[in-house]
Amino acid sequence: MGTWVRTPRSHTVATLPHPAAGGAPQSARAQSADADGPPPGAADRAGADGDRETSGEPAPGPRADSDSGADTAPPTGSRGDGATPPPHVWARRLFPTPLGTPFTFCYALTLVATTLFISFGDPAVVTRWLAGSSADVKNLAQEPLFVLFASALFYKGALLSVFTVGFVLVLTALERRIGGWRTAAVFIAGHLFATLATQLTVAAAVALGRLPDSSRSRFEYGIDYGVLACAAALAGVVHLVWLRWALIGGIGTMVLSNLVTLTDPVVDWGHLLAFALGIALWPLLRRYQRRGSAVGGHSAPLQGPRTQPGGAGA
Repeated sequence: MGTWVRTPRSHTVATLPHPAAGGAPQSARAQSADADGPPPGAADRAGADGDRETSGEPAPGPRADSDSGADTAPPTGSRGDGATPPPHVWARRLFPTPLGTPFTFCYALTLVATTLFISFGDPAVVTRWLAGSSADVKNLAQEPLFVLFASALFYKGALLSVFTVGFVLVLTALERRIGGWRTAAVFIAGHLFATLATQLTVAAAVALGRLPDSSRSRFEYGIDYGVLACAAALAGVVHLVWLRWALIGGIGTMVLSNLVTLTDPVVDWGHLLAFALGIALWPLLRRYQRRGSAVGGHSAPLQGPRTQPGGAGA
C-alpha cells in the first residue's frame, strides 16, 4: 500500500516518487486526484455498472439534455397541416395581387386607366378611340385581329359598380385555381366566341335586309362576354357544390331574364353564348385539376405551414 500524498492544486506539474511503482515518477495532478478520492457518486455508479454487466442488462444511453432539441415538443400554438388560417388571409386572397394573380391584377389596372380616359377625356378623342376599337361588322371586315382584342380593353359603365366588383372577384378566384394563362384563355375565348357569333349574325341580317345598314357600325366593346365565360368556368372548378349551383342559378337567371325583355338582343344573345361556353369548358378544366395544376402554389388549398420534425415550420 502506498502512502497518500496531498499536494496543493495548481497548474504546476511536479513529479514525486510513488512507492507502489518502485519510485516511478507520477504527476502531482494525478496524485492530487488520488488524494481527493473518487468523485461523489462514482462508487455507486461503479457498483450499478458492475451489477448490470453481471446480469447482462444493456447500459443506458446518454441522457438527452433539455436544450438539445431531440425530445423538445413543438411550440404551443404552432399550426400543422389543415389548420384554419386567420380571417385576414382569406380576405386577402379574394383580391388580385401582382404575384398571386398577375393577369387579373394587370388587366384590372388597364381597365381603370381606360375607364378614367372615357370618363374624363376629351369627348371627341374618346369617341374616335371607341369607334376605332369597336368590334362591329365594319371594323371586323377591315382589321379583325386588332378590334377583337382592343374592344376588350374598354368597359361600359361606372368604375365602381356591382359588375366591376364581380369582375375582380370572379377572375381572381378563377386564376388562383387554374392559373393566369388559362384564365386569360377562358376570358379571350368567351369574348371572341360571343363577339364573332353575334356580329356575323348581324352581318347576315343586314345582307338579308332584316336590319338597317347602320347596324354594321354599331359600337361593340366591353368585358361582359369574357367575365360571364369566366364566371361559368369558375362554377365548374369550385369544390363546394352549393356554391357551384348558386353561381349557375344566379347568373343564369340574370342572362335568361335579359333574353325575355330583349333590351339589346345582340348583346343579350352574346351573354348567353359566353355563359354557355364557360360551362362547356368544365371537362377540360376539371381534367387539368385532376392532373395537378402547376400554378406556382397559388391554386393550392389554403392551409397553415407544414411542420417539420422538431417543430420547425417549412
